Amino acid sequence: MKKLLYTLVLFSIIFIPVKLHSSEIVDYERIKNNPADYIDVIDWNFYVASRVAILYNVTLENKSPVTYKRVKVRVNYFSRSGSSAGIKIAEQKAVLDITLPPNSKQTYLKSGYPIGAGSRGFKVKNLDIISAEVVKN
Repeated sequence: MKKLLYTLVLFSIIFIPVKLHSSEIVDYERIKNNPADYIDVIDWNFYVASRVAILYNVTLENKSPVTYKRVKVRVNYFSRSGSSAGIKIAEQKAVLDITLPPNSKQTYLKSGYPIGAGSRGFKVKNLDIISAEVVKN
């Protein structure tokens, strides 16, 4: 009987804490390799000044427990008029030199950030997250 009781006590000490903490296990490799799954583009604005495409007021939500930096994005350009209206004609990629704290939602680039050439004749859609670097603590 003592042996059984000793076994039960030992079992509870070893295995119960592991079970309690198993829900807190974070797959950092997945978070590192798939930032688009954890970073949401909530809102963003775009304009063209002197043929320079500019992003501003970009609101991002980081749903992960890690900090990201240097977020790489893609902007898709579509034709605005004519028989080709709505057809994708180009895309622009840029690295936003910002830092996203864990579990945060913030607006960045309030004064604007040039991302390359642009045209007022393009309709701009879909600001997509391509990649981001994980900040090592």
